[in-house]
Amino acid sequence: GFPTGQCWDGPRPHRRSELRLALSQGASWVASSTQFREISLTPWNASGFGIRFFDSAPRRGLDSPNLLPDASELTAAPDLERIISFLREDLDQVERVMREGMRSVAPVIPTIGEHTFGSGGKRVRPVMVLLAARLCGYRGPRAIQIAAAAEYLHSASLLHDDVVDGAETRRGRPSVNARFGSKLAILVGDFLYARTCQTLVEDGDADILAAFAESIRAMAEGEVLQLTRSFDPEMSESTYLEVIGGKTSSLLAAASEAGAILGGVTRSERRAVREYGWLLGLAFQLVDDALDYSGSERDLGKAPLTDVAEGKL
Repeated sequence: GFPTGQCWDGPRPHRRSELRLALSQGASWVASSTQFREISLTPWNASGFGIRFFDSAPRRGLDSPNLLPDASELTAAPDLERIISFLREDLDQVERVMREGMRSVAPVIPTIGEHTFGSGGKRVRPVMVLLAARLCGYRGPRAIQIAAAAEYLHSASLLHDDVVDGAETRRGRPSVNARFGSKLAILVGDFLYARTCQTLVEDGDADILAAFAESIRAMAEGEVLQLTRSFDPEMSESTYLEVIGGKTSSLLAAASEAGAILGGVTRSERRAVREYGWLLGLAFQLVDDALDYSGSERDLGKAPLTDVAEGKL
């Protein structure tokens, strides 16, 4: 019942203290409400700005000319479920390939593999490989192998990230480092990185290998940048976008581009598909980071504000 709209106007602040005062006035006003509110600082012109407050319900009535009719009513989960249902046969093959790839003379490796792959996950990266391949006209076994490699790489990064973060849960279950120890988590993560490389080399396409190699570099760089800027309230928006671009967008871009390469499309079409994957990754991580503040433990698979407690601002 709280109206959306502007509640505070004032001269554009030239010092942080003035901005803090403006925000504190608005925040105090909002605090009288019992419901969570979204705060948006909007510059109007060179001399002024406004603060807008929104209720926590999804915004309605979006008027962008790029939106299809009723686009504001779409929800992510049913759409993803439809996509997964559409790709079910291929995704089942990907799952089989992933588990076969965890065979090892060290019995703990398939055990940790089952713990990792059996904990759920949306399989967004394999989905992007498969969808991009179909979009570009390819239907064949190579897409299954590349999709599995994309998930190997994603899983490897999660194992290492949980060690760095000291995470105790992952998707509502004990993390690998919590259950098996950090040393095994790191080593099995290394095994998954190696399996990724082996799968891509066996495929034999230098362009696909290059796309994923660039992604591995960008993912590591993004994680290092995030770690070195932990608990830094001065981190800029551009730096934040570099972080999530490296750690999330780069792999979705590589997965999408790999599907396009399989389809043999032109380089400009390939770049367009890659760009779609990149932007999808940004959107995905923006929502994931926002949910750390407002999501429930059941939905997140971890306690809310976990990222904030780790200094990911």
